[in-house]
Amino acid sequence: MLTRVSVTNFRCLQNVTVRLEPPTILVGPNASGKTTLLRALDPGRLLDEQDFWQGRQGSLKREFSFDDRPRVVDAWSLVSTPPRLNRSQQPDWPGFRYQLLQLQPVKLRNPNLLQEQTLLADDGGNLANVFVTLARDRQNQLVKDFTRLVPVYRDVVSRPSQGGHHRLVFQDRWSDVWDEPAQVSDGSIGPDQIDGLQGLLEEQRTSAQLIGNRHMGKQ
Repeated sequence: MLTRVSVTNFRCLQNVTVRLEPPTILVGPNASGKTTLLRALDPGRLLDEQDFWQGRQGSLKREFSFDDRPRVVDAWSLVSTPPRLNRSQQPDWPGFRYQLLQLQPVKLRNPNLLQEQTLLADDGGNLANVFVTLARDRQNQLVKDFTRLVPVYRDVVSRPSQGGHHRLVFQDRWSDVWDEPAQVSDGSIGPDQIDGLQGLLEEQRTSAQLIGNRHMGKQ
């Protein structure tokens, strides 16, 4: 597991070290560097001159520490005469995969054309397909986590729609009424239910998440 990241001279982050735990929630005002830090986690990111702090020549470094494998260092240098970007230390990524999730409630509600999908889309638009692709015990655990966080519901299932589509529906805890996705509040289905989505995230072994805070409940 990724446990710590240190960033030097990357965009607005001059010298920052963050310890990571599952989950880690970044909180701060606009333009404080939250998204910059998440983008610094991307092992596939190819840097350019604009990624250097204040566009200055010098060195840029990203260091990743894990609890079960050696530290990984990605180091770059920028010289100005002539402008040249060099990678001074090539990282050996040890099976590290990155996904920046920006989950949108309107997308999470979408009906899906039924197909097997194991990876949650960045905006969550294929949630129904990922849910039905999970093994039954993983589905049950996901429903258990979700209904613990949103106690007005007691079950979540996939229900067929027209044209080969399906969607997730939500059973009221005190009746046999099933709510359609549009009847579920943003706070219930949105990214703030991080524990409820954890089953999907652990299944994919993702390494970065964007999380918001809103209230829970029914509309």
